[in-house]
Amino acid sequence: MNVEYLREFLAIHRHQRFSDAADELFTTSSSLSKHMSALEEELGVPLFKKVRRCSVVNEFGQLMIPYAKEIVRQTDEMLKALEERQDADKDILQVISHYRIFEEALQFGKRYGIHVNIHESLNVRDLLEGNTCEVGILPESESGAPGLEAIPYRKERMVFVCYKNHRLADRTSVTMEDVKREPFVMFPMTDRGPLATMIFAEFERAGCKPKIVSTATVGSTIATLVAQRAGVAFLWEKALHPIMQEDVLCAIPYEPAREIEVDICWRADAKLSKKAVKFIEFMKEQSDYT
Repeated sequence: MNVEYLREFLAIHRHQRFSDAADELFTTSSSLSKHMSALEEELGVPLFKKVRRCSVVNEFGQLMIPYAKEIVRQTDEMLKALEERQDADKDILQVISHYRIFEEALQFGKRYGIHVNIHESLNVRDLLEGNTCEVGILPESESGAPGLEAIPYRKERMVFVCYKNHRLADRTSVTMEDVKREPFVMFPMTDRGPLATMIFAEFERAGCKPKIVSTATVGSTIATLVAQRAGVAFLWEKALHPIMQEDVLCAIPYEPAREIEVDICWRADAKLSKKAVKFIEFMKEQSDYT
């Protein structure tokens, strides 16, 4: 059933004249007449009766009025909700990220007025198969999945983080043998992010388990706990820069070097929104490869 025909039906009921209803709806009387004939044919009953020069709804029309009003009202509410959501979505970009980009997201928002909503718990499959996110900031091991386009963004390496007067603070590099007995602030063992995976793999490679004294899901919290002398940690060197408390923390290269490449990626078959294209171009400006 055409909702616009119901809207026209209600206008005719209010004015009791096709011509007056046509003026309200910015259409013609002949168009309204055709539409009402089609509506009557669809319903299988007449809706109007002629009283002098007026078009008045008959008993079938009277029965239909409250239902028509409700259908039109709900349709208008639905369209308004969809429009509001669409307007809101114009200013929000959904991004999957397994790497710290909070500062970049804030800078992008200030420049373009677009909020970046970062999903850390989603994976590459959500980018490939879902419509939740348009862009991913992912390690090369994930960005190389079939169906994704990717460009390099950052080269990262793992560093050992400790407080200033720690026994290893003056070292130019550390090995697993140096740190394996230290109390560690770690990502949860359930974390499957690239850094957490690398850390646990490094301990496993050395044939030992980390002594975990505290866990946190984000690097900034881990850095804060290390600054408070809760323990030591492994973090990404460049991602640590914005949260580095240089007066109380030291970042020491780990040997042998453990590195990854982080990529900007998106679905190869996707038609990217303008905001996604802007974000990709913005992130390319921040890239190690520009």
